[in-house]
This record gives sequence, structure tokens and C-alpha cells, in this order.
Amino acid sequence: MENALDVWLKFYDPATDEDDEDYLAEYEANTYREGEGYRIEWYHNDVGWVICEHFDTLAEAHAWYERNGFQDFSS
Repeated sequence: MENALDVWLKFYDPATDEDDEDYLAEYEANTYREGEGYRIEWYHNDVGWVICEHFDTLAEAHAWYERNGFQDFSS
């Protein structure tokens, strides 16, 4: 089993969330080392379908998270 390098969460948008669940994470994502690059695996918590994104550097992966509204919850 692979160990994730980090954990990122994306929360419900309170402006569009009718159930006012703005404290629950809507999406979760993890970064993994893959060969010479990095792979992000992310999914919607209610659906669970994993989508992968590939990057050459960890900085590029982190920039993708930030552009897409994820927050770093790595310890």
C-alpha cells in the first residue's frame, strides 16, 4: 500500500450549499510519488470515484490544489 505524501480537502461552498454543511469536506485528495513525477488522486466524498492528475514536480501538484480550491491538511 502506498503512503500519501499529503492530504488536501475541499469544502462545501457555503454560498451554494442549501444544507449549510460548510464544515464538511466535499472532496479529498492525496499526492503520491510516481516514477520521476507525482500523482494526485482526488474524489468526491459522497461518490468515491477516484480521478488522477499527473505532474512533473510537487510544486506543480500543489499549485493545482490551490487553483482548484483545496486546502492542505497534512500533518
